[in-house]
Amino acid sequence: MFTYIQRQVEGAFSGERAKTLTAAIHSSDRWSTFSQYRLCGNYCATCMREYGLDAVELMEIPADGETKFGDWTMPLAWDVEEAHLELLEPRAAARLLASYREEPASLAMWSAPTPPEGLEAEVVLVEGGSEEGDYGGVDVKGKLVFTSLHANKVRGPAVRHGAVGVISDYPGREQDELAESVCWVNAWVDYHGWGFLKGDTRAFGFSLTREKGEYLRRLLAAGRRVRVRALVRSWLYQGSFPLATGVIPGEGESEVLVYAHSYEYGAEDNAAGCAVALEAARTLNRLIRDGRLPSPRRSIRFMMSWECYGSMAWGVQRIHHDKNVVAGLCLDDVGGKKELTGGRVRLILDSDCQASFADFAASAIARSCFREEEGFPCEISPWSGGTDHTIFQDPMFGVPMPWLTEHPARFHHTSLDEMDKIDVESLRKEGVFAATYLYFLANAGEEEIAWLARGTRTLWEDRIAGAKTELVEALVPSSSLEELGIACQRGKERIEYLAERGRDAILSIERLCGEEESRAVLKEEVERLRRQKDHILEELERETRRRTRTQDWVLSAPEGPLQRRDGAHLVPRRLVPGPVTLCAIGPEERSEYDRVTRGESPMWSPTLTFALYWADGRRSLAEIRRLVELELGPTEIDLVAYFRFLQGQGLIEWA
Repeated sequence: MFTYIQRQVEGAFSGERAKTLTAAIHSSDRWSTFSQYRLCGNYCATCMREYGLDAVELMEIPADGETKFGDWTMPLAWDVEEAHLELLEPRAAARLLASYREEPASLAMWSAPTPPEGLEAEVVLVEGGSEEGDYGGVDVKGKLVFTSLHANKVRGPAVRHGAVGVISDYPGREQDELAESVCWVNAWVDYHGWGFLKGDTRAFGFSLTREKGEYLRRLLAAGRRVRVRALVRSWLYQGSFPLATGVIPGEGESEVLVYAHSYEYGAEDNAAGCAVALEAARTLNRLIRDGRLPSPRRSIRFMMSWECYGSMAWGVQRIHHDKNVVAGLCLDDVGGKKELTGGRVRLILDSDCQASFADFAASAIARSCFREEEGFPCEISPWSGGTDHTIFQDPMFGVPMPWLTEHPARFHHTSLDEMDKIDVESLRKEGVFAATYLYFLANAGEEEIAWLARGTRTLWEDRIAGAKTELVEALVPSSSLEELGIACQRGKERIEYLAERGRDAILSIERLCGEEESRAVLKEEVERLRRQKDHILEELERETRRRTRTQDWVLSAPEGPLQRRDGAHLVPRRLVPGPVTLCAIGPEERSEYDRVTRGESPMWSPTLTFALYWADGRRSLAEIRRLVELELGPTEIDLVAYFRFLQGQGLIEWA
């Protein structure tokens, strides 16, 4: 179905060119300043123009510490000219500990400026440092806290106790392969969240290698007074950052989209993702212009900007009301030398709230493009989070978006994520997949729609069959009639749930349909899935009855659903798109925030995110809990308390 496209792309996609693009993007982004981010955005836009894309745009997104898209507050802009950390005392041990010009990752993003002559301060070792109780009996006022934890975990408590900054030798102190690295710190906030906001306390931070960290520890362990001089020439200001985008035009207004975030330190994470997207754009446009591929039915949009902040801004302003993007692809953390990075190619599928045809299409193409016998196996996995795909998958945006990645990789967010870790063949393989997937969906017609419908139905039938096998195995150890009844009921709920999501996935193909004949195909596949689900339920019932006969039990159905019914009378409707951050809550609300989230960040927690995504003004909180637990497993989070907290923040209302 897509083999011809794949062959054409394989003959035109250049891994070498993608590596050159990676190096160019990495050369600016590694400095982690907004002036360098602008250079990167301009470079990506220039490449798109050179490759002949249409409607190339640099969308300006405020970076002022107060503008909101959904519940995401855009951080302040930040630039730095120079920064270094010198050990002054003991005088005989004096040496340079960190230099931004020598290694940009050694300075935490959004580090505040020191006085022009620098700032001298004593260093205090704090074991832990991420909890308020770690500072009992420790005087850190006016001093620098030294820790082995990630600097951002320590920053908030440290500055609340009067520290002027943080020094960390994380993660090199604990991991041998990272001993010579420093951590790139790209989160710098008082309480929780990510980017520095107007209300955050100004402080600076430095990252050290293991050797320099151990040097400080020996001095402090010997009871020596350790003083350093920090010099940071930086600016926090109201600015903006660009989002670069361009399209290969299609016949209508609908689009297929690829998002690769830029503006991060690493070559693998994520200069390579942007490079793969750009080379895919060049490749496809050349193939179309040369007549080897026809102009697609739908436009293909290529996009690079800041992770999550850029996708939230685009989604709110360009997708939320139009809903014109039929599918997407996220490229984040790709192109690595697996023998060095320890990564592997992974295709992360959509969340259940955005069940669609994209999972089947991406899986089928991935199996063709990545082959174990060629040294490129691909692991196809259920949803996992942490990047832009989760934002686009929000039903308010409605973009099914699988994520191609090599995450987790060994050098992620460290100074060792550099060009020597980039592999030309990895870039080529992943680029061929990306371009094939994008063009296939952009040009899908009646024949492709029928294939997608059959394949999507088969994918969900396989998931239902797999669930049935797991459930039958779970019946075997049942030690009582009650346990067997509960296991049987859970099995039925799980199978019904998967059938519902499979139906949603098949019907999602309607967004590609132009003919009523195709819609009839979808209805037929939905009916086939229903019949297969009923057959599986009958098999489960027979197995359950066989089990009861062996024990001389008489099984009766449990009364009502097994899930907790708290919240059955509450029907939430969310008021903003995207995951929430809750970064703007006041100090008096923070203890309640900690209680209702149970320490999970609503920015990254799948339970908190998908509970919100299901809140459409029709489902009760009890039903939302049921859906979340059927996908993710049981949760101890009190969703009633959490949603009442959200209501108090003006983020949801009761229908």
